Amino acid sequence: MARVTLKQISELTGYSQATVSNVLNQKKEANEKTVKKIFDAAKELGYTSSKKMERIILVMYRKSGEILLETPLILGLIDGVEKEGQKHHIETSIMNIYMSDSDHEAKISSLLNETKSGIILLATELEWKDIEPFKKLKVPFVVVDAWYREGNFTTVLMENRNSFQQAVSYLVSKGHTKIGYIGSTIPIRNFEEREQGFREAMAEHHLKIEEKYCVKLQPTMTGAQISMKKYLKKEHELPTAYVAVNDIIALGAMKALKDMQYRIPDDVSIIGFDNMPFCEISSPPLTTFNVLKDEIGRTAARLLLNQSESQERIPMKLEILTDFIERDSVKSIKIE
Repeated sequence: MARVTLKQISELTGYSQATVSNVLNQKKEANEKTVKKIFDAAKELGYTSSKKMERIILVMYRKSGEILLETPLILGLIDGVEKEGQKHHIETSIMNIYMSDSDHEAKISSLLNETKSGIILLATELEWKDIEPFKKLKVPFVVVDAWYREGNFTTVLMENRNSFQQAVSYLVSKGHTKIGYIGSTIPIRNFEEREQGFREAMAEHHLKIEEKYCVKLQPTMTGAQISMKKYLKKEHELPTAYVAVNDIIALGAMKALKDMQYRIPDDVSIIGFDNMPFCEISSPPLTTFNVLKDEIGRTAARLLLNQSESQERIPMKLEILTDFIERDSVKSIKIE
């Protein structure tokens, strides 16, 4: 059965949605006649005020586990959600779901039976088939770090495609035309968006993408280092610059390049994505994109609270823009 909205109660009673919300949530005093009329209408339509959100459940849903193993996103996300919840006196609890665990279906079932919690789902590693069951949720729900064309979920994520278009444009401004792409052996939607941004920007600058300059590495720092060394032993012609799908893979690739006696940025320039803490102290410091991780969490919590307040879900996709951080891992080869 479809959820009863404040708009429906407003239309039935003739009171504004703001008045209906204040009465149902007992935020402001109203005369007895108004209160009775609104609650009678709510009862007639099947609305109950028990749907008011009492806590936020932040769900960390891991499929492979490798993508989220070393990412700083989780800590920033938790911090942002908790701080926004505290402002509204709502507690935040964390639920970890590992698809490989035998109880993962039971945990999902428990979420689907929630009545007084709002749910934020970290969906970095998930495909549509993994997230489709959450369509059954009756409580406020926001997806973080992945967007699905198939669904009508409210989503908050970092801006991906334009960032990689900006990375290519920056390299071109420095004189680079032979530009390679370093991706991940484990595909996720964010990585696909970043690669698409890279390919679109190369086309815009009329640059040919040489597939020999494109490589997919393991998504951990050690794994990226090992798989990059294997690639370098087979491929002796390198581009003048790489854009890497994230900092972890970029730093692993940098270690491999150094192991093979390549100098960064003199022989090869490189750009990452995430602005992880150790990028600033790597050798050389890594040029990258800063992601406002805590703001993603705060925004998701705000949207959840708005859903709880209005008792409506208006599907939307919000992208938090990135900041380009220029450091020393890119060399200008532009001929003046």
